[in-house]
Amino acid sequence: MRIHNLSTNPNFPCSLLNVNNVTVMLDCALDVSTLSLFAPLDVIPSQQCQSDSFSIKNVQKDFLDVFSVKYINTTPEFIIPNIELLDVSMIDVVLISNFNYILGLPYVTEHPDFRGVVYATEPTTQFGKLLMEEYTKPLEKVNRPRSLKSLFSKSSQISELASLRRTALATNNNNNGSSSNNTATTITNNISNNNKEFPSLRRWRKMYSSSDVLSCLRKMEVIAYNEAKEIPGGLILQAFSSGFCIGSCNWTISSPYHKAGNSKI
Repeated sequence: MRIHNLSTNPNFPCSLLNVNNVTVMLDCALDVSTLSLFAPLDVIPSQQCQSDSFSIKNVQKDFLDVFSVKYINTTPEFIIPNIELLDVSMIDVVLISNFNYILGLPYVTEHPDFRGVVYATEPTTQFGKLLMEEYTKPLEKVNRPRSLKSLFSKSSQISELASLRRTALATNNNNNGSSSNNTATTITNNISNNNKEFPSLRRWRKMYSSSDVLSCLRKMEVIAYNEAKEIPGGLILQAFSSGFCIGSCNWTISSPYHKAGNSKI
């Protein structure tokens, strides 16, 4: 039995479990912390957002200046799990423990080589659908043709952005009396360096479409609490209520010789 971590951020988990020659993906969260680096989405045109009093100026083609802080003026991108070197066709089962960890699922299920099955409880499936639509629908209304990849070669602009973002975060946190935002600071530090030195930047992706969400949901199977489901390899899968949120669960995967997971809260 082996388990591999596919996430660089513990707040957005995704792991791969190998047992009895069966490959199981445990959760598939999407790192959305990058949103703080992108300019706000102008879904509904507003005169206020175009006025000088709001202090938004298109100082450069790739950046917006908002109250002396530069934001990336491209379509927002997110960090997907580290599946770029993974043979997706080898994934037999995907288990989603709660709706917070479902956002990265379409990047896996819509891969042309994916042949597995996704299991989740009914509330996780329904709330997950709503959560994915909250991201896809607004982004589909925004037309920002520029790509984030076009910025990677502009090291001077990216370094300036990172410096301004760190200054703004420090000022904001001092005013609020709170600690620094480690996630945002780490991201800006990564951006300010060469892309080759930070492979995680190659995992930044644009949000999938609404049609991808529907296709993903069609590949999911609902499982009830305490229901025993047999999966390939002679393994028995069960979901037990975890009490974390509506529909959340702890998973157990058992065989005559192995047992992974814990049914206790």
